Amino acid sequence: MTPDGATVVGGSVDRAVRVWDARTGTICATLHGHAETVTALAVAADAATIVSVTADRTLKVWDGHKGLCLRDVGGTANRRRARRHTGRGILRLAIGM
Repeated sequence: MTPDGATVVGGSVDRAVRVWDARTGTICATLHGHAETVTALAVAADAATIVSVTADRTLKVWDGHKGLCLRDVGGTANRRRARRHTGRGILRLAIGM
C-alpha cells in the first residue's frame, strides 16, 4: 500500500500483479509477465514504480501507471544487481539468495 493509502498492490499464485484503488476497490491494472508465483512486492510512494519478485527469483520493475514492464532481471539475479535496478532512492528490495 502506498503511504497515502490510495493504492494497494498485490501478487499471487496466478503470477499476476494487481493494482487497486483503495478507496473504491476497483482494479486499476493487472500486470502480467511472470512465469512463477509472485512472492514479494515493493511500491514507490506515488505507485509510479512497482517491483515484483517471484519464487524463481525473477525480478520485474513495472511502470505502475502504464502497466508496462520496464526491466526484467532473470532468476540468477543477485542482491547487488537487484539494488542497481531498483535504486534511485525509490525502492529497496533484497532478494534472499
